Amino acid sequence: FPVFVAIMAALFLDETLVPVQWVAIGLVVSGAILVSLNGGTGSKSAKLAQAFPILVGASLLTAIGHITSKFAVEELSVATVSSFRFFGMAAVLALSWRPATFGHLRQALNSREALVLLLVGEMVLVPAAVLHMITATKLGPVSLVATVTGTRPIFILLYSTLLSLPTLRILSESVDPRSLTVKLVSVMMIIGGIVSLGLFMEGRLACVCPY
Repeated sequence: FPVFVAIMAALFLDETLVPVQWVAIGLVVSGAILVSLNGGTGSKSAKLAQAFPILVGASLLTAIGHITSKFAVEELSVATVSSFRFFGMAAVLALSWRPATFGHLRQALNSREALVLLLVGEMVLVPAAVLHMITATKLGPVSLVATVTGTRPIFILLYSTLLSLPTLRILSESVDPRSLTVKLVSVMMIIGGIVSLGLFMEGRLACVCPY
């Protein structure tokens, strides 16, 4: 989504992208394609490839939401904007609930492991992350916030690998050397691209508005 932020800034905010930034965008896209096509083996790889357009759409929507949040926090408090985000997501997602959903929820609540993961992940970590991101958006340039937020793949790679080790087996990600190498190269391409994109964009903003 930092790529989409940069492109939309060029289209709608009259910001220009230098050639190095377009190279950075190409690096991010190439890394995303690499991990999508080669992130697994067999049917798992095929599923990743099928999910790629959905991930691109999610990135585009995230970028649009990130930019609109910047305008919102200039007039409203972080808590208010966060509340609208949480209530909006709840209202939309509630429409997808079906009668079978309640049965699945009961089964999940009967599992202590699933219950702990649900409470910690969805009711503590995610809200805390959203609050921090909106606070950063209010305090700093949206391009820089988007770039730093875009470094999440490296943490996801580390956490998913640790949770997939034989001693834990909470996840079932592939941890063979080939898969890990492809993932690591892809992640470094993505992070290198978004960091370059953010640094050059931040430098241009500083030149235009030194105060």
